Amino acid sequence: MTRLHLLSSLALLPFFIGACGDGGATPDQTTSSGTGAGDTGGGSAGGGDAGGGNVGGGGVGGSVGGGAPSLDPVAVYVATNGDQNQGDVTFADQVLTAALVYDSGANEGMVIDGLGRLYHASDGDAGVGIRTSQSLASRGGDDYSLGLDRALSGNGTTLQNPKGMALAAEAGLLLVADVGASQIAVFGTAAGGNAPPVVTVSLAVAVWDLAYDPAADRLFAAAVDGTVLVFDTFVGGDFDDVPDRTITPAEGGDKISVNSHGIAYDAANDRLIVSDVGAATAEQGASFASDGQIFVIAGAAAASGLTDVAQRIQGTDLGNPVDLDFDGRHLRVAEKANDLVLVYANLYDRGSGDLEPDYRLAIARPESVATGPVNGATYQPDVSDLPANATIASVLATSNPQVGTGDLHGLSAGLSAEDNSFAPNVALESATIRQDGDVVATYDGGIAFIGRASQRDGGSFDASRDRTITGAATGLNAPKGLDVVEARGIVLVADNGNSTVRAFSLEASGNVAPSFVTNLPAAPWDLDYDPAGDRLYVALVDGTVAVFDAYLATDPDVATPARIIIPSTAANAKLSVNLHGIVHDAINDVLLLSDVGQALFSTDGQLFAINAASTADGSTAVAVHITSGLGSSSQLGNPVDIAFDGTHLYVAEKSNDLVMRFDNILTSPGGDVAPSASFSLASVESVALVPASN
Repeated sequence: MTRLHLLSSLALLPFFIGACGDGGATPDQTTSSGTGAGDTGGGSAGGGDAGGGNVGGGGVGGSVGGGAPSLDPVAVYVATNGDQNQGDVTFADQVLTAALVYDSGANEGMVIDGLGRLYHASDGDAGVGIRTSQSLASRGGDDYSLGLDRALSGNGTTLQNPKGMALAAEAGLLLVADVGASQIAVFGTAAGGNAPPVVTVSLAVAVWDLAYDPAADRLFAAAVDGTVLVFDTFVGGDFDDVPDRTITPAEGGDKISVNSHGIAYDAANDRLIVSDVGAATAEQGASFASDGQIFVIAGAAAASGLTDVAQRIQGTDLGNPVDLDFDGRHLRVAEKANDLVLVYANLYDRGSGDLEPDYRLAIARPESVATGPVNGATYQPDVSDLPANATIASVLATSNPQVGTGDLHGLSAGLSAEDNSFAPNVALESATIRQDGDVVATYDGGIAFIGRASQRDGGSFDASRDRTITGAATGLNAPKGLDVVEARGIVLVADNGNSTVRAFSLEASGNVAPSFVTNLPAAPWDLDYDPAGDRLYVALVDGTVAVFDAYLATDPDVATPARIIIPSTAANAKLSVNLHGIVHDAINDVLLLSDVGQALFSTDGQLFAINAASTADGSTAVAVHITSGLGSSSQLGNPVDIAFDGTHLYVAEKSNDLVMRFDNILTSPGGDVAPSASFSLASVESVALVPASN
């Protein structure tokens, strides 16, 4: 069921660019589409966080303070947790003009990563766990779905009441504050299903939310006793469960905190921002809807014990400020007891006391607030679409020397050494790398998503870090080459066993059906998608290339090739026998191909370059032809895969156990050309390039 509701005339994508200035409503005005009483939440390890609300039914509305400062464009995410709006995530612009609502099904804290993925904790109607949703920019109008998205759930996760979260993004780890279990649970960001945590950190006091400083590897945890636990060297220190120190917000040396909830760390200024809900429910005190506080703590990296706050914000708007987001200047607060989201612009310039927020959004039962780029994410070129003269950090190769086994190998860019290895313990085929550093690989029976493999030298598949797409519903028979299309949120797979291209969501997990299936005229081995031209090139084992124009703009389930390219001589004599590797260089519109010839022969491999590939049709003369047929210098026998950095072609040569590089391939004279560099690797199966930005 689709529940992506448009609430304004703003275009869906890009988010809110140029939207909403300083408008005419006074700061204390709010609007809402619903009325009625809110509900009151129960308490777990430190009390509930719900209040009596004055806006019901999931109503949304924005207000702009007269004379309030103009804010830079940003997407604001507000998650709610009421009877009528549990699981809703409202998207608004920087001044809280609401535009649409996405239903994730989860109801607690959330974080958003650099690819626009939403991690959303749940302990409500959707069950206990973490739901990971694709970026809205790539998902279209669909609500949470296991075909598009994934969940961490089940007894194996050990989760009881997950609340706030933080990302250790470089390490590929999701840190979860589990109030009910009085623990911090750590999962790999690629994990799914009933996966156990990488580690659990047991605590003497429950924590509600987390803030992580990646540069210092320091974790701040907001505890429900009004303190902040500080863990120095958290990831690198093997997740020690003893805090290095505890910060207690104070004034004049006296503790002023009661029940810490939201937390954010400003590393640039070394300041910690913490919200305190005070009495969490009406039963705990008549003033619960106005006893909330926000603290700013200076020198947080070294602070310890009773620490006088630099700012203390209180007032009628603050009852249960359950979560907050700070962008370096402006503070956004999810105020649950009063059914508001608040913006305090230029926080550090505001001082202390009963501060008037610059903007308000009236929304029933807000639980969490986060911000992200207006377009959801900024995508770099996928590794199959690198620009000319791209800087290559390393080379990713797969090998499968024995039946049922396979390894990932990280080689130096110059092919002089092996830097790291990883053993997924499956029969690997092709592999590539995502923008966040995760590896996506095909194997006999499925697709593996391996979290930050290059950082796990000597490691193997681990359900706490990794996941698979496999099972009868996938229809996968003999998956070979693949291409990640990050901006579309999919991975395209060439299935040699059933002559199809199968697409799966990059966030899917388990036994899921493909997003779509394209039938082919012959069995494929590899493919390359050109995102700029929306064109798919598929290398077929009959020696031809199937080309699909406007591939994703139309219906891929019924697509047929617009053209068939046959690599040929100038006299139209077919040169190709059994195509395997394929790369389309969109900048020069050149198609690069490898041909294994007869699979049992180790001297009949070929490499081709075809110009004007986007319009080529039928027998097409090759511009470059490298072959061992004229000698033995090229060492081409079974070149099963290729990768291109914009200038040089890398080749996985299986029959001769080599990874090779042919420099300046587009201007090569062809013939029996020796590779410029090579590395010996037994039974190499595929090759991909890791740009310096990954």
